[in-house]
Parts: sequence; C-alpha cells; structure tokens
Amino acid sequence: MPNVRRHLFSLPLLLALPLFAQEPAPKTTAAAGPVLVLTTSDAGIAHVVAEGLGYVDDLPAAPADGHYIVSLGGDRACQVGTAAGKVDLFEVIAEPGPLMDAFAEQIEAGVPMVRGAFTVGMQQAGMSAKDAMALVQDVLDFPRQLQKLTIKVVGDPTAIPESGLDVTLDLDGKAGTGFASLMAKLAPSDQGAPQLPGDGSLMQFRLSLTPLALQALVRPFTAFSAGITSRTEEQRQRATAMMERWIELYDGGCCVAFDATMRAHMLIGVLDSDKVRALTSSEDYLEAARAQQLPNRDLEIEVAVDAFEHRGVKFLQTKVTGSEPNPIMPDGELVTRIGAGGNYVMMTMGGDEAFAKSIVDAVLDRKVSRAPLPDAALAWSSIDLRGLARLLLPGVGMGGEPGEDMPSRLTVRLGKRGTGLQLKLHMQ
Repeated sequence: MPNVRRHLFSLPLLLALPLFAQEPAPKTTAAAGPVLVLTTSDAGIAHVVAEGLGYVDDLPAAPADGHYIVSLGGDRACQVGTAAGKVDLFEVIAEPGPLMDAFAEQIEAGVPMVRGAFTVGMQQAGMSAKDAMALVQDVLDFPRQLQKLTIKVVGDPTAIPESGLDVTLDLDGKAGTGFASLMAKLAPSDQGAPQLPGDGSLMQFRLSLTPLALQALVRPFTAFSAGITSRTEEQRQRATAMMERWIELYDGGCCVAFDATMRAHMLIGVLDSDKVRALTSSEDYLEAARAQQLPNRDLEIEVAVDAFEHRGVKFLQTKVTGSEPNPIMPDGELVTRIGAGGNYVMMTMGGDEAFAKSIVDAVLDRKVSRAPLPDAALAWSSIDLRGLARLLLPGVGMGGEPGEDMPSRLTVRLGKRGTGLQLKLHMQ
C-alpha cells in the first residue's frame, strides 16, 4: 500500500500551480528552459506530480539510490528523467512569471470567480469595495514580481516526531519590482528582539527589524487596516493618520508570548514612550478605539480610559463581548489592556489585572532581555503543536490527547538570503 502521508506532501505542489498563474496578463517571451523542475528520490511523489502535470507514460526506472527529475516546459510539456545519487524528499524550482504564462488560458476562466469571492470576503470584513479590489489585484500580481521560487523539504514525513522535518522556501525577486525594493530595505535590528521572561509555552513570536525596515513593511497595510475597522470615510482617514503616527514611534523590536490558556503578553519596542503615552491618551486615539468596527456585528466593544495604574503605567482597557465561547474567549468576552513605559508598549490579551501588572514589573525591573535573533533572522516563532491541538481540535480539546504521530513543536524562521527572502520551518 502506498504511503499516503508521504504522498500528501506532493499535493501542495499541484495546488500551488494556480498561485503562480493568477493574473491573465499577455504572454511574455517564452522561457529558454523548464519553468518548473522537481527533483525527488521518492517514486510516489514523482508519480503524483508528473500525473498532475499531464504526464501519461509510466515513470522510467530510477537507478539504485538515484532520483527522479520532473520538468515542465513553457509549452506545458512534462518530461520525467532520472539521475544517479540520492536527494532529499523533494526540491522544486519554479519561474513564476513563465509558469503563469503557461497556464494563462486555464486560469483566466477562474480568476473572475476568485477575484469576486475574495472581494466579497474583504467587504464583509469591513473594507471598501475599492480597497478590496485593489488588495485582490495586488495578490494576483505578486507572483510576477518573483524571478524564482524554491521549495525544499528534508526528512521523512512518516517519522517527524523521531527525526524531524525541515521545509525551506526561498523567494527571489525581479530587479525593479516592489518586492525587490522591500527586500533592499529589510534589515535586522542591531539590538535585536525583546524576550519576555514569562510563560510562552504555547506560542512565541519575536521580531527584529530596524525602524525604517518596519515602516517599509507595515506602511502599505495602514489603509487596509484602517478600512476594516472604520465605519465611515472620515473615520478611515483619521485612523490611517493615527497608524502613521504609531509606526513612526516603533523601534522594530517585538515579542508575543501565549501561555497554555491562550493568555498573551506583548511587548513592542518604541523610540519614545512619552510620545506613545501622549498618543494613547489623545482624543483622536480614544475616539478611534471606541468607533472601531468589528467584523462580527454581534460583538460589542467597551473602552475604559485609565482602567487602572501600576507603577506609573496607566492601562487603557478594551472589552469585547457577545461571542460564543471559544479558546481565545472562553467566557464569550476578551479583555485587552495596553500601556506604555520603559520604551515599550505593553499589551495583554486575556487574564486579569495581576497578569497585566506582571508585564510592567518585568519591564521596569529590567527582566526583559534583548538580543539579535539567531542567524540574523528578521522574525522567529515557536509553536507547541500538541498544546494548540488540545485547545482547538474537537475531541482533543475536550480532554483527549493528540495522536502519538503528531509533531510536538514547530519553529519558524524568516530572514534574508542574499537579496531574497527565506522562510524555514522545522517540525519535530
């Protein structure tokens, strides 16, 4: 019987093809070589991918300890060859632009439906039709900004808890594109990311960017964020201006830690905490907080200014009610608290006042360390997969346990590789 789990890892390769071929733009000059190449030592993966790409013949026999090479030309002709030497589980190298051209006719029929569904979804979240359509078009156009995309998977998907599995995604941008311009601006902070001393056993996230890099990354999304939470055009404009003021105060470092009950502590490094305090106590900020539109119209929001104070740090409290109980809102409500001090914005999600006070004590007692992320990473995350399953999965979340074959932890690293972007995932 074929190994189902191993072969399932080839399905994302087939599902990813439409992502490279979303925009029905005029064809460009045909690529000189293949637009996609898969190398794998696994005959099952080679078969599934080749068949999905239209290959109808039997696979050639690979030499002992050899591997398969599945390639797709710009004319959509699929070829399968073999070579000596064992390789990793698989590696895919694709040229998104030519690949888009190869599938343009087939994708063109589906683009209106994708564009319409995406736009409706964004409008239901509160975004204007104009902004929603612009966002969708940006998503559809993005693959053409890439010169090359590489996916490499190392390990045995049938033995992840024992030996681990590594996935690496490399995105190389075309010169002169917005993606290439962003990559040129991204750089890790010299002082690195903050590290909370508390319980981050369920999930942790850390960000390390220079202030200018963070601004370049966040600024394109300010109008999008403001559009979702604003009810009127005037509110959207004021919210956008408020976000612009916020991002100019960030120093590029951030950390978030979730404990086993989904309570969260967050620290955002700022250049001037006095200016942050002035901003969070301004009438513009308070009006924006009270007037924000929530995606679920059954939810209600209540804002309390200076809800409490601890060691000179005043907290603004936001309480959202009206939800069905869920892991994040076990009582159908969510309380977030935000304050500033010691060159940090401090935020908590869930928990009581004592939980919020503990983050103030950590900052003011200098228990928050700060250091560059490993390998000059821009962002790093660690997730307890089994713990998350206990909270979220039906049955498991009611006292059951995840299966023994489920990985225990996922770590994610995002960084630069040359002039491109690299995402590395490790499951164990």
